[in-house]
Amino acid sequence: MKRIRFKTLQKRLFTYYSLFFVTLLVIIATIVFYFYNNVTRTNIIENQIQLNHAIVNSLNQELNTINNFSMNLVFSNMVREHFKEELSKVPNSNINYKEDYSEVTTLIDVILAIISSSQPAKQANIYDFNGKMLGAGEFNGQILTDLKQKPWFDKTMELHGNKYLSLMESNQIPTMTSNEGNTYLALTRVFKNQNYVNQGIVEILQDADRFFSYLNEIKTQNENLEIYVLNSTNQLFYPYKQTSKQQAIVYNNHINKNQLQEDHTYDVKGPSETTKLLSYSTTDNMDWRVIVLQDKSKLFAFLNQLTIVFVLLLISTLFVILGISYLVSKRVTSPLENLRVAIQDLDPLDLSNSNRKKSELTNSSIEEIDALHSTFQKMSEKLSESIEELVVAREQEMDAKFLALQSQMNPHFLYNNLANINVMAEEGMNDKIIRLSENMSFMLRYISQMNRKGVKLKEEIDYTVRYLECMDIRYEENLSYSIHIPEGMKEVSVPMLLVQPLVENSIKHGLNIDPPWHISIEGKCDSDIWRVTVTDNGPGFEPSVIKQLQELCNKLDEKVDIPDLHIDGMGIKNIIIRLKLMYGEDAYINIENHNCRGASITIGGKYKE
Repeated sequence: MKRIRFKTLQKRLFTYYSLFFVTLLVIIATIVFYFYNNVTRTNIIENQIQLNHAIVNSLNQELNTINNFSMNLVFSNMVREHFKEELSKVPNSNINYKEDYSEVTTLIDVILAIISSSQPAKQANIYDFNGKMLGAGEFNGQILTDLKQKPWFDKTMELHGNKYLSLMESNQIPTMTSNEGNTYLALTRVFKNQNYVNQGIVEILQDADRFFSYLNEIKTQNENLEIYVLNSTNQLFYPYKQTSKQQAIVYNNHINKNQLQEDHTYDVKGPSETTKLLSYSTTDNMDWRVIVLQDKSKLFAFLNQLTIVFVLLLISTLFVILGISYLVSKRVTSPLENLRVAIQDLDPLDLSNSNRKKSELTNSSIEEIDALHSTFQKMSEKLSESIEELVVAREQEMDAKFLALQSQMNPHFLYNNLANINVMAEEGMNDKIIRLSENMSFMLRYISQMNRKGVKLKEEIDYTVRYLECMDIRYEENLSYSIHIPEGMKEVSVPMLLVQPLVENSIKHGLNIDPPWHISIEGKCDSDIWRVTVTDNGPGFEPSVIKQLQELCNKLDEKVDIPDLHIDGMGIKNIIIRLKLMYGEDAYINIENHNCRGASITIGGKYKE
C-alpha cells in the first residue's frame, strides 16, 4: 500500500488534528450513544415488568378484599344461626321475607355496615339450597331463586368451599336491574356448617369498573398498551367490555407453548404482523395470568428519532472540527512560512538587512513562534557583531572543543553499551538496562551542550560518575572507584569534558593487568588554586608518552602554533590544549608513574569567573 505523503506542514497539521479529534469524537459519541440506547431500552423493559407487578399487586389487593369479605360471612356466627333457624325453612312463594323474619333485618344491617365502612363489594348474597336468597348492598332483602340456574353453580360446588371467580352481566343478576349494562366480578364459595355439611353458597359481587379501575386508568394514559387477564382455563376477565378473547388466548397459548418465563420480555408477532413486546406475571391468590403487550415500533419511536438527531449533530460537529483544524493549522504555519521566507532572503554579507522584516515576524500572537522569531532576529544581530570579533585563538579553541566533542561520541563506546543492553535484555536485567540507558541519555545530553564558557566542576563530576556507572555495569566487581571533591571546589568553572577523558584513558590503558582495578578522583583547593588528580592502579605510562605530552606543554608555553589534532589518542592532548586556552600560564598539568604500580594525572588552574 502506497503511503500518503503531505508536502506541507499545514496539510499535515490539518490532517493529523482532524483525524485525532474526529476519531476521538466518533469513539466518544459511539460509546455515549450505545450506553444511552442500552440504558433507555433497559429502562423500557424494566418499566413494563414493573407495570406487570403493579397490575398484579392491584388485582391481589382487590381479590384479597372481596375474598376476606366472603370469608367473614362464611364464618360469621350470625349467618350460621340465620341459616339454621330461618333460611332452612322451606318457602311457599316468591315474596319478600323481610317482614316475616326478625333476624333478617339485623343480618342485613351488619352486612351493610361492613360494605359501607370499607366498600369491599357492591352486593353480598347468601343462598341456601331451598332456593331462598338473602341480599345486602344494592339490593336488601330476601327472594326466591333457582340456585342451580346460576352460571357459577356447578363450578362453585366442584371447589368444595374454595373461591370461584367469574364475570356476570347485570341482566344475569335479577337484583341489579337498576345498573343495566354494568359488568360484575362474582366471587362464590360453598357455605358449610360446623359438621362440614354444605348449607348454601355465599356470592360477593363487585363492579368490574371498580375492581379493574387501576387497569382502566393506565390504559387511558397509554393507548399503545394492551392488557389481558386470564385464568388457567383461558377464561378472559380483562378486558371485560371488549371481544378480545381470541387474541388473548393466542398470546396465552404462545406463552405456554414456548415456556416463556415471568419477569422477562419477549418479542411476539401481533395479528397485524406487528412486533410487540410481551411480558406476563401471575397473581398470588388466583391462577390469573396478567399479560402486558406494547407495540415496539411505537414504544421505541423516540429512540429512532433521537438516533437521527444524534447523527445530524455528530455530522455538524465534525464539520466544525474540520473548520477549527484548518484555522489552527493555518494560524500556526503562516508565521513559520514568514520566517522561512526571511531566512531564505538572509544575505550573509549584509546581515543588517534581516531587521527589515522584524515587525512582520513578531505579530503571530503565538508566544512560542514569536520567541522563535525574536531569537532569529537576535541571532542575526549577534552574527553581524561577531564577524568582526573572530580571532585565530578563538578559532583554535573552538576547533579543540569540537574535536573533544567528537572524541566522546566514540562509536566503540556506544557499540559496547548497546551490546551490553542487548545481553542484559536477554537475561532479564531490567533494572540495569534502565540504569544504563539513563546514564547514556544523560551523557549524550551533556556532551551536546557545546558550552563555550565552561561548566561547573560539579557538572563535570556528575558526567564522570555517569560514565563510571556505565563501566561498573560492564565490569561489575572487577572495577571500583572513589571520588573525593571538596564542596568548595564544585562551583569552579572548568572546560567541558575535562575529567571524564582522563578516567576513560585510565580504563582504556590502565586495565591491561589482572583485576581488581581501582580508579580514584581527588580534588584539592588552596587559596585561589584548584587541583584534580585521577589515579589508577594500572601499568602506568610509557616514558615516551610522558615525554611527548611534556613537549606539547612546552610548545604551548612558548606560543608555538597548536599542532593538528586527530580523534584517535587525542584525549590528554585535547585537555592540555583547552586548559592552556582557558587559563594560560595559570594552567597546571602533571603526569607521573608510581613506584609500585599505577599512574596519576593532575590538572588545575586558578579560580576565574
